[in-house]
Amino acid sequence: LGFPDNEGRPQPLSQWRGRVMVLNFWASWCAPCREEMPDFVDLRTQFQPSGVEFVGIAIDNPTNVAQFLQRQPVNYPILIGEGAAHSLARQLGNPSGALPYTIVLDRDGSIVLSHLGRLPRATLESALRKTGS
Repeated sequence: LGFPDNEGRPQPLSQWRGRVMVLNFWASWCAPCREEMPDFVDLRTQFQPSGVEFVGIAIDNPTNVAQFLQRQPVNYPILIGEGAAHSLARQLGNPSGALPYTIVLDRDGSIVLSHLGRLPRATLESALRKTGS
């Protein structure tokens, strides 16, 4: 399972297996999605040395995502999920398909946190401390 990055190259999610993974479903038109991204940038810098990776899956089209990333660059991979990402989000516990939706997977791929709506930084940080160590 995977999605193309913003240059159109396919990126399998399995490449991050064995790491703690923060999967964030977002869209460029979603205000709470945009608001939480600076926290994700900071936390990735803080936790990446201990094997944590953030991956943003945009339920959006490549043009919108490219324009957004020019204005607000991030330091983690962004994949273009378009409509297909909706079904993945549903499989991962988000039946409404609302955004943003974030899950944290431990090194074995088990979900240790799922959160619909803007994720408070302290909640995420605490989950990463528990899972990432």
